Amino acid sequence: MLPFSLDEFSVVGFSGSRSVVPSVFPAVVSAVPAGASVFVGCAGGVDAAARAAFPAARVFRVSGTGRWAFAVRSTAFVRALASAGGCLLHNFL
Repeated sequence: MLPFSLDEFSVVGFSGSRSVVPSVFPAVVSAVPAGASVFVGCAGGVDAAARAAFPAARVFRVSGTGRWAFAVRSTAFVRALASAGGCLLHNFL
């Protein structure tokens, strides 16, 4: 059980570290409302775990090479999540 509810959100975004705390992640996944859209990046760790848990997730991928490509991907992710009124679950997993 989590100390917060995601019930008011129809869009949830996952982002975070390259490692996942196995004891926490299932609780977070189960808190995502049924039918909610999930946004996630293309990295390992939290991103990969979220993609596995939500196969229909909208995946924001790096296009190009260099560090700027990651910044472009991350900016697109945050803008899409914000414009949808979504909730970002970041770096606590």
